[in-house]
Amino acid sequence: MTKKNNLRVGLGIPIGKAKKRIRRIIETYLMEENGKLAVPVIYRRPPYLFGPPGIGKSALPKEIAEELGIGYVTFSLTHQVKSSMQGLPTIGELNGKKITEFTAPDIIAEVLKAEQKGFSKGILLLDEFNCASEAIMPMMLEFLITRSIGAYTLPDGWIIVLCGNPSEYNRSARSFDAAIMDRVRKIDVIAEYEDFAEYAAENDIHPLICDYLKHNPSDLYYINNSDHSQKTDSKRTSGTNNLHTEGQKRSEPEVVTPRGWESLSWTLKSYEDLGFEIDVDLIREFIKSDEIAADFYTFYQISTQLFDGKDMEKILKGKNLEEYASKAGSAKLAFKLSLIDLLVEVIESKQRQLNEKPDGKEAISEMISNAFRFVVLLPEKSLVDSLFARINRSAGLTEVLMNVKNEEYLNICKKAYCIDDENKTA
Repeated sequence: MTKKNNLRVGLGIPIGKAKKRIRRIIETYLMEENGKLAVPVIYRRPPYLFGPPGIGKSALPKEIAEELGIGYVTFSLTHQVKSSMQGLPTIGELNGKKITEFTAPDIIAEVLKAEQKGFSKGILLLDEFNCASEAIMPMMLEFLITRSIGAYTLPDGWIIVLCGNPSEYNRSARSFDAAIMDRVRKIDVIAEYEDFAEYAAENDIHPLICDYLKHNPSDLYYINNSDHSQKTDSKRTSGTNNLHTEGQKRSEPEVVTPRGWESLSWTLKSYEDLGFEIDVDLIREFIKSDEIAADFYTFYQISTQLFDGKDMEKILKGKNLEEYASKAGSAKLAFKLSLIDLLVEVIESKQRQLNEKPDGKEAISEMISNAFRFVVLLPEKSLVDSLFARINRSAGLTEVLMNVKNEEYLNICKKAYCIDDENKTA
């Protein structure tokens, strides 16, 4: 099997850009003029987030609601039946005669509960919109047009948002006719590594997952629905005894998504805290591609067995550099690049702690020197340039280097810019 870069397959915008677009729509619809909503209800067509599963579509409306301080209610239409959509029948009276009435549909009832809690404005997310059953689609069309189901109407301060998956990823998904598509604002979305990296930084995703994906961004999202015989690379599967054997047919699709990586992150951190064994089978429970799971497991093993936080501290103090360089020497280039990132991240963390302390800048400069002394000992000479570039991207560290003379860094600068010892351009 050959992995494919699925990050930009098909048309669409990155999920991060989609969030900004959805937020603008919500803010526009909630804007008021003279105490009234500026955009009449009849013109507020719901945004329809449409794209592959697991990339974060459903999370966007909730994040936006929290940021705006408004209410949030979500429903998956996959599980809705006719009775829940139209409400339950009850016996009432009209002009002294008994009549059949209906209670509020579940969707509107939940919004009314949120209003009772003080949320006069909010977002109603209808997830799996294109997986709704035939029985409820007529009511859904009425709801999109009139914002009403029977006698019950969605309060004006609430905005409908829809989510759906393409049919190639969900067998129960349907295509809509012109009547429905004319009533929504369809926004095609795709996965992109930069968005996940930003999300990961804000949500404490396991650092080794972040490091792995930084150097293997195409592994963030991968779906392969086709059934085919899969040959196994004996070198790759060494030590991962349950990978498919040659000629074995895969019956389920391969699925790797940002949602899977996030779930794996929580499990890894819990297993590490509890001292439980982490093996490739555990990885495959979340990362459902044998090749990607094996790659990440190998990376995880190397990272956890060769270096830990104490090792990083020793390297930055200049201790046992040759010993650590020997340990890292046989590792893959991706790991060494990740190691450089980890070293710089530790230095950046120390810089924030020591920035205002006496001799703090000198201490950070010494850590940078030791990082260069370590990297110089690695077989790949290009790694020195990688460390140089990584430090130059850090505003905090470049500020330190502008104030403290650092011979290692200056020598790299001279080489990079072809400056001789007399400061003349070669």
